[in-house]
Amino acid sequence: PNNSGDLAPGIYSVSEAAEPGWDPSGASCDDGSPVSAIVLSAGETVTCTFSNQKDANIVIVKQTDPDGDSQVFNFNRSYGSDVGLSDGQSDDSGDLVPGTYSVSEDVPAGWDLISAVCSDGSDPSSIGLSSGETVTCTFNNQKDAFIIVEKQTDPNGDPTVFDFDLSYGSGDADLSDGQQDNSGDLSPGTYSVAENVPAGWDLTSAICSDGSAIGAISLQAGETVTCTFTNVKQGLIIIQKNAIPDSSQVFTFNNNFGNGNPATSTLVDDSTPGFASSSFAVLPGTYAVSEDAVAGWQSPKSSSCTDGSPVNAIVVSPGEIVTCTFTNTKRGHIILEKN
Repeated sequence: PNNSGDLAPGIYSVSEAAEPGWDPSGASCDDGSPVSAIVLSAGETVTCTFSNQKDANIVIVKQTDPDGDSQVFNFNRSYGSDVGLSDGQSDDSGDLVPGTYSVSEDVPAGWDLISAVCSDGSDPSSIGLSSGETVTCTFNNQKDAFIIVEKQTDPNGDPTVFDFDLSYGSGDADLSDGQQDNSGDLSPGTYSVAENVPAGWDLTSAICSDGSAIGAISLQAGETVTCTFTNVKQGLIIIQKNAIPDSSQVFTFNNNFGNGNPATSTLVDDSTPGFASSSFAVLPGTYAVSEDAVAGWQSPKSSSCTDGSPVNAIVVSPGEIVTCTFTNTKRGHIILEKN
């Protein structure tokens, strides 16, 4: 309080200077006079009371994962028009009358609202604001993250379906050449993808766009990692034996096929009709096969491959079947008899 001391009867006035962060909420005198015209009589004591209310504010803070993303998020405020904020930005309501207010975010496509927390414990949809209080509501959004599995084959366009084991989602994907599987939104973390390689194929590469190993894909918020699996179809070399005449003779063949194939094999052509044969799955490349000489038989009368390759340079493309036929004729005998 402030006491004027003795004043002569008359009309007086009192005014209050504005103070930053405060609002006048009332000014009255107990004799009913306005503070700007206080009628003071002899012997009268007039008490004039000035009431002030401290400013109250709501501050909205925007945070994103990944940090620094330029996406603008729209906020609906019950105390004013909409406001747009990007990562690290904030909006101050300015002075508000104590009461209950609300703030909501329009979550854009490709984002998830992870948390929305107000400093006084209020829910953003019902912020209880008291005089002099500043309530800060922080909205944290995480950008969607994806893993794309892509299938490539050599030869191109092969219809074979490849089965993949995924550590996320349904856990399984089936893809043929040129097809993709999109994981949908995943939380940041470590994931894995594995291919069940079908018979007759080799997995030649499995590369993820971020450099991760396919068994430990490190996925960050907002990241799209594409893992491409490339398979080459094995070729087939068929060695076919034609003996003239059909015989129980064993013929031995040597090769450099690799890929788990034996380097030496044998064939017996004693079947009618048709020829004896052996099949060898090989990776695309150039190979050679030769036949050991057999006493009493001509060296291969002819040896030819269906693709035109010589038997010492068989060029096999992905998925190609090459048949190489070795034909041997048994030597005859002329006996000169002397009588």
